[in-house]
Amino acid sequence: MSTEFEKASDIAEYLLRRTGVALMSGDFDAFAPCFILPQHLETIEGRRFVTDRETLHQIFRAVRANYRERGVTRVVRHCLEAKFKSKNLVESLHEARIYRGEELLQPPYQTYSWLERRDGPDWRVAYSLYAITQAETLSDALLSVEAQARTATAH
Repeated sequence: MSTEFEKASDIAEYLLRRTGVALMSGDFDAFAPCFILPQHLETIEGRRFVTDRETLHQIFRAVRANYRERGVTRVVRHCLEAKFKSKNLVESLHEARIYRGEELLQPPYQTYSWLERRDGPDWRVAYSLYAITQAETLSDALLSVEAQARTATAH
């Protein structure tokens, strides 16, 4: 679904909403089209090259398993800053807060992303750097399939 945006922050908020709803509801088919593959995904602990849809699906399942294990009830994300670097590239910074009920489960963290239009009119995430602190299991979920296996066997 193509949508025109005037402000770079509108693009960022649109993708945050689409990916957030899809992640929390478990709708990978709505989540996957929001990402350009291949791409690098980074945390403070390391980097992962996401080459295909199956790898993206493994990360999606691992993050959802991490949320279930921790009792996450909502994730609140909002754009802090976004700017056009070209007509088809936006640099974006957003903040995420992860809650169980009203309890904030970890310090808020920021994510720097490149949002791009490549083949067609749709904006998608092309790169992300997550500055996650004090939540090693979430970083693990983003970086390793092994973390997914550990979390899956716990349930």
